[in-house]
Order: sequence, then C-alpha cells, then structure tokens
Amino acid sequence: MSKEGGRLGLLRLKTRSLTWFSILAVIVVAVSWILMFIIIRLS
Repeated sequence: MSKEGGRLGLLRLKTRSLTWFSILAVIVVAVSWILMFIIIRLS
C-alpha cells in the first residue's frame, strides 16, 4: 500500500516538473520573439 502511494507521489512530482518545463519553454519562446522584434525594429 505504501509503495503505491510513493509511486503516486513520484508521478505527481513528474507531472509538476513537466508543467513547469512547458511554462518555462513558453516564456523562453516569448522572450526570444520580443528580442528578435526589437532587433528588427532597431536595425
């Protein structure tokens, strides 16, 4: 029973890290687009 609970906790941790990874990826893409836009406007 306790082993099943540990596995569930591990799965939840993996899901949370995956969610944070996707959020971070979106932020990185948005920042790079903004930087590219600024560079195009300035040149």
